[in-house]
Parts: sequence; structure tokens; C-alpha cells
Amino acid sequence: PRLRAPPQTAEEKLAQKFAAIDIFFQDSPFDSVGDFLSILFYNRPHGKSDLRGSTHATAVAKFLRGYTHTKMADILPLIYHHRCSFPAKNSSRIHERDAMFCTSGEASEIHHARPFISTWATRLVAAEARRQILSATKDDPADPDLRVQLRASTNGRGKTSAHVVTWKDFKNFSIKSIAERYWVKLKLPMFLSKYMSGPMVKGVFVERKRRPYPMVRTSIIRRLFLVIYH
Repeated sequence: PRLRAPPQTAEEKLAQKFAAIDIFFQDSPFDSVGDFLSILFYNRPHGKSDLRGSTHATAVAKFLRGYTHTKMADILPLIYHHRCSFPAKNSSRIHERDAMFCTSGEASEIHHARPFISTWATRLVAAEARRQILSATKDDPADPDLRVQLRASTNGRGKTSAHVVTWKDFKNFSIKSIAERYWVKLKLPMFLSKYMSGPMVKGVFVERKRRPYPMVRTSIIRRLFLVIYH
């Protein structure tokens, strides 16, 4: 009778995959892992034909769309927390330790993965937060009851796109309703302000009876509007 091979342990399966990777890179036409990844995630220019094979394109699409067992949520933390992604004490680029969440300079000049990812993410979040704030300072045609820009008078300057404040506006004024609108239109700035101003107990946000932090966050966002337009 044909004998079955004994079941492999998890370590043996991993060792086989490591060996396969070694063979791949020894015989690979790619100069480095970076060169391989840049070709693997090749994104064709708009209007150009796709030079990739169907297997290549399908495999990448499934991974980026989360249809594989191992997803980006598994890969990115592996890269970010890898021991080689942060400068060692004897590294010639130890100065890049100070580049974590850097807000100035060229991010592309950062070589180590962890400082670069933190800097790239910082600027991505900052740009989106500003975009949301700027969009919230404009009236929404889909919501005619929402008047963002109000003036006491036009001072005889003729036609203006801004609304003149009325007693109805004063009557309908509500910090709570403003906060609710901010949560819809300013999800990222409100989330950041929550982490900056919200009291926490053992990692859980708690709301105080006196000066509840939702109102504090609303006040922070309104001050940002004043800074932008003054």
C-alpha cells in the first residue's frame, strides 16, 4: 500500500516557504524586494493598455480588495513593526528615529519604513482633515436649512452669496444640533479632537457632567473656522 507522508508541523511548512522565497530571489530578474513590489503593484496610467498578465492582475486585485485570507490589515502592521523598519542604534541613519510623524521636509527622503509610514500617514490625515473643514465652511445645496455663513448686514454692498442673519436663525441656534452636523460632515476632525480633548479612564472615553467633551470638541472646530477665515 502507498504510504502517506506524515503531517507537517507549522514550522516545517514555514521553512518550506522560506526556502521557496530564497530560490525565487536567487533566480529572480528583480534587483530587490522594492523592485519586485513596484512591478507587482504596477498601476497602469489612465487610458493606457494594461501590460500585466491576467493571473498577475487578478491576484493583485483580489488582495487589494480584501478577497484573500491574508489582507492589507495583516501586511501593513508586519512592515510597520518589523525590527528592520526602525533605525538601529549603530545605523548610519539613526537620525531617522526623529522622523516619526514628521510634519516638515520631504517624506521620500526617509529610508526606514516605520518613520516613512508614520510621516506619510500624518500628512495624509492632515490634508483630509483640512479638506473636510474647508468643505464644512460652505453652504450645502442639499441642505437648505443649513446656513454656515451668516452676516449681520450687507452694508449696502449689493448682492452677496452670504445670508443675512434673522431672528429665526437665533431661535434655531443649538450647540447640540451643530455638533450633530459636525459629526456627519467632519468625521475626521471630530475624531481627532475627541482624542485630544476627551477624558479617558483605562483607555475608555468617559463623559463628564460638567463641560461634556462633545461640546468642547464643537468649540474647538468652530475656532478652527475662525482661524481659517481671519
